[in-house]
Amino acid sequence: MRTRCGGITGVTEHDHPNEAGPDTGAPGLRRRGLPVAALVPLSAVTWWVVGFLPWLLSGTAGSDHPGRGGGHAGMLPVPLTVEELGSLVEGAAFGGLLTGALGLLARSAPRRQVTTATFSGTVLAAVTTGAVSVTTLLGGGGVAAEGAVLGMVCLVGAVCTVVGWAVGAAVMLGGTGVSAALAVSAGLGSAWLIGVLLHILPVGPYDLAWVTPVRGWSGAGVLAMALIVLGGRPARRLLLWPLLVLIPWFVESGMTAVQYLVQSLTTGSAGVPGLPGALDASIEVFWLASAPDMRPVLPWVVAIVVGAVGAVLRSRGQPAPTASARSTASVPNVDRGPTSASPVEEGER
Repeated sequence: MRTRCGGITGVTEHDHPNEAGPDTGAPGLRRRGLPVAALVPLSAVTWWVVGFLPWLLSGTAGSDHPGRGGGHAGMLPVPLTVEELGSLVEGAAFGGLLTGALGLLARSAPRRQVTTATFSGTVLAAVTTGAVSVTTLLGGGGVAAEGAVLGMVCLVGAVCTVVGWAVGAAVMLGGTGVSAALAVSAGLGSAWLIGVLLHILPVGPYDLAWVTPVRGWSGAGVLAMALIVLGGRPARRLLLWPLLVLIPWFVESGMTAVQYLVQSLTTGSAGVPGLPGALDASIEVFWLASAPDMRPVLPWVVAIVVGAVGAVLRSRGQPAPTASARSTASVPNVDRGPTSASPVEEGER
């Protein structure tokens, strides 16, 4: 089925449904990729199994773990306790980021359907695992079973999950969104990697000299990728480079502040009722941890240099569009003469 109007030739999606170039976005491309419905279970599994992999590898999820909140014999899929607040923040945020980014697997599908599917799978996993954990903690009694404490921890997990998913879903917006997601991953992913390695490597509790360099250089590698993806073309994108560098820097400081908050709430006599004072002290720790002399700076410098070199090489490999291409980009298949024909008709000849 073809339609002609003056010098413009249009081809409907029923003519050649399987013929589409890589950049046309034609119906042939829309049939590729993962089905949208598959994103729901995949997102659920990713949020829990991948996001909370350090917690699951520790063996604490399925054991009788006596802590300040009391013993909880039974399954604890997610760490909804004050003692494990750092693991909860890290797993919920990083898992949410990964599930949001899964939309790239079905990028040719409508964006609203993709984001709905990934968000639904994330919520499904969070509600299911959270319900099992809450049931286990309520059965164990103690401080962890108190409504105010349990509600506060659940709220933290929910907020971190939604924020992480939103950052991950930003990859659907293009290169800037991908860069932002990578920058956040540079902070969260390095902590997640250390958590995994601590449970799979045969190391002792005092053989941890490798933790700082591995965390720093792994984060630097992801940050360099974020800078390369963002690039420096057009030049106004360079204004976003300092922001991308500060994002993982402050994420790591935030994780340090969360660990201090946990120690404040689980030691001494103040406990959870002393939350306001503990929060104030954690904010001070956040700013102290953000000082340049509190962590190795070399990995960050190398990441910026590698990102700059990669961005330059990438920009050289992308030729600028010509004036004629820009003028006709919005009107495809325009006849420029009485003998010109559409690409489809050329193929039929």
